[in-house]
Amino acid sequence: MLLLIKCLDWWWRGHNNFFAGGNLSIYYSPRQRKFEDFRGPDFFVVLDTERRPRDS
Repeated sequence: MLLLIKCLDWWWRGHNNFFAGGNLSIYYSPRQRKFEDFRGPDFFVVLDTERRPRDS
């Protein structure tokens, strides 16, 4: 996964409008219940966002 992220960073090195990450859990629940609707993707990309370091 780290290799995939680093390759994408290199491939889009001139762009500042994406975020690539992995091993982060995503919580989404329309009913705001913290015990349901969790996902832990291995890798994901977010386009049209500010590229900056993120704590979580």
